[in-house]
Amino acid sequence: MQVLWAVNPQQADALSTSYFGGAVDSAKRSPEKLREYIADTGVDVDLDQVVEEEVFPGFTTFVDKGRYRRLYDQGFRFIVQGIKDRVVASVCTSGVLGSNERASRGIGSVNETSKEADIASGGSDQALNYLITEAKLGQDFGAGQPFVGSVQAVIHPREIGRLDYFFHPCDGWGTTAPYDTGSASGEWWRDRVTMDKAIELLQTTKKSSTTEAAVRTGIPRQSILRITCSSEQLRTKLINTCTGSGVQDCNGVPIEDFIVVERNMGEVYRKYVEPFLTE
Repeated sequence: MQVLWAVNPQQADALSTSYFGGAVDSAKRSPEKLREYIADTGVDVDLDQVVEEEVFPGFTTFVDKGRYRRLYDQGFRFIVQGIKDRVVASVCTSGVLGSNERASRGIGSVNETSKEADIASGGSDQALNYLITEAKLGQDFGAGQPFVGSVQAVIHPREIGRLDYFFHPCDGWGTTAPYDTGSASGEWWRDRVTMDKAIELLQTTKKSSTTEAAVRTGIPRQSILRITCSSEQLRTKLINTCTGSGVQDCNGVPIEDFIVVERNMGEVYRKYVEPFLTE
């Protein structure tokens, strides 16, 4: 069911309502029958590539192992999350967390731009981030992407294989509300798009600053490739903050090498993403 939710969210919503809401006789509910229903939708998915994994400590979901390479061919390159200076140490130890997960650990907000709206919309259960495509590699962070700020967590593109990802082609606070009047149709959740469509939109439109991808709970520390920032002065401050908190390295890389000054997205991809693509 999560496969259909990921590749055709509107059909998944409709099927979920009929299948689990009583329209389908309970005697006909089985994994085999559900597979038949999904097949009847015409969605072409290699289910042999889909596995269940613990993608974050204590959180399990389904992962499409073939999705990253397919999206790469469409122009997807990596994921980025703008973060506040004061939480860099926690990102290097715990990863990028949704608001609810941070609150349960007593960790400050990654980005407080819309914290109250996130909680009200259901978005606080998500880690919101931004997808970088081939078309954006000539740009610098901050050029038409105000939410990434001066400090960014660069995230391994393999995370895109998680089938709990969803995408709003607008600033929707990661909403999961069935009826949210902020979108053009009045139904932001209903209008969410697949990751394939998201990459197409990002590749063909100039404005990407208000789009957002969202994934449940958080992204683990192991998938953080680097912390990038805008100046040497800021880098020194971030390193001192980390070492002062007892954080000497991240994923085996000394913190002095893990926090780098780089604004150009193409250079970030070439230096800090491409070398890890076989992992």
